[in-house]
Amino acid sequence: MTVKSVACFWAFCCLLLLSGCSKDQANPRASRKDGQISIEFWHYQSGPQGKAIDELLRKFESANPGIRVRAVFQGNPGQLKQKLDGSFASGLNNNPAVSLVYENWADDFVARGYIEPVQDHFEGPDGLSAEDQRDFVKAFRDGNTWNGKLMTLPFNKSIYMLYLNMDMLKQAGFTTGPATQVEYAEMVRKATIRRN
Repeated sequence: MTVKSVACFWAFCCLLLLSGCSKDQANPRASRKDGQISIEFWHYQSGPQGKAIDELLRKFESANPGIRVRAVFQGNPGQLKQKLDGSFASGLNNNPAVSLVYENWADDFVARGYIEPVQDHFEGPDGLSAEDQRDFVKAFRDGNTWNGKLMTLPFNKSIYMLYLNMDMLKQAGFTTGPATQVEYAEMVRKATIRRN
């Protein structure tokens, strides 16, 4: 991802804030005061990833002096999901302006109308050009699209992988990896070596 794409990501976060805040709905986690925009960003990144987020925020705020983003660590992913669910359920309009979410969480949030499509903010001077949009890996864009509309932007990605010891599997009579859970269980059973 290019630096411009990262900057655009944060700009979109602020656009979402601006579209969601009105004078009548004060959100303690998203506000405008004296031309200054302040938002909360909930996340579950710690260690080197948390430091990388802090560094990205410093760069973003330096390039956008009228915007302040307060990163709020919310524990592990399960704890963050629980806090988001509780925040949405309260109806008190104190949801974070921006949050990391997994795609399966976003699926539920989109269905409930909790997420405004980022694609709605692609036009305009702070928008995202077609070239910048293509800077995100297509599979990641696709995973953040619902009903043909990009609802969220990919921030990080976990990918499940299966590592196989094909030499060991060949000794157990297999020539390829499993295609189903049933085949996987059979391979595990046949390739298990029991030692006394």
